[in-house]
Amino acid sequence: RSSGAMSALRSRTPSPRGWELEAPTDLGALEMPDSEHPTPLRTQSFERSAYVSRAKPCPLRDTLVLLIQNTFDCGHYEVDAASSIECVRVLLASLEQEQTNFGVPKACRGYRVSFTQNYLNLFPCLEARNYRPEILQAAQQGHRGMPLNGTFEPLSEHTVLAGFHLADVWDRCVTQLMRETHLAPLMDALACLDAAWAGYEQRYLTDLIGIETKVRTRLLTVAFAFDDFCIADCMRDTTPDQRVAHLTRAMDLLSELNSLANERGKGRSDLSQQVVLRAQEVV
Repeated sequence: RSSGAMSALRSRTPSPRGWELEAPTDLGALEMPDSEHPTPLRTQSFERSAYVSRAKPCPLRDTLVLLIQNTFDCGHYEVDAASSIECVRVLLASLEQEQTNFGVPKACRGYRVSFTQNYLNLFPCLEARNYRPEILQAAQQGHRGMPLNGTFEPLSEHTVLAGFHLADVWDRCVTQLMRETHLAPLMDALACLDAAWAGYEQRYLTDLIGIETKVRTRLLTVAFAFDDFCIADCMRDTTPDQRVAHLTRAMDLLSELNSLANERGKGRSDLSQQVVLRAQEVV
């Protein structure tokens, strides 16, 4: 036997599994025992780092994981009463910053230039990600439309499907952030999340703008009808019948609008031009 192996023996009496070995200080000096007494070379006293490569921590996820744990209940990554809008807003701001720091690909936000001013105010920088928790909340809750003026104004089917897709991608991305330790898969997951987010944001807000335009058109119709009445009332050649006709049309439109003044559609619709005419007589 070699001198290196002999120095590791504690006794010459073979154990049931062969010669017992002490953990050597010099791995290179240890030679294999002969086939007569096969003995495993690895013992519990060996350092684990000698044959196991440890995964390095990923700097992209360190801050995000802590924020996720503080924002959501374990395994439930939904924007609800348990996770306030403001907490989610902080998380999304950090998520956006980390994506920028690590150069995660960003989907185009050029569609925002077509938004109305009210929605443009939500995005100070049009090309920035500007993740808003209300968008994520709408996707997770599966919004299909909204009750408005006594009727249900639906979102398009493409918008609803895009919301389901964003909610699913969000869950998978956050789960991967909590488990994954390598940078490349995390960057791919965040790029997919950004693309899904931009797709839903564009469709969802465009639908909302369309609904608001429809409502605004109804309001403008009533306003224009009263403008016509005021103009006719001021003109000297307007006959009494014409004046009453303009007033009747304006009041009918106003009555219809008033009947839709709440989501249950229970507003009064019995407003009559006679009320206005009597009031003018009193004045």
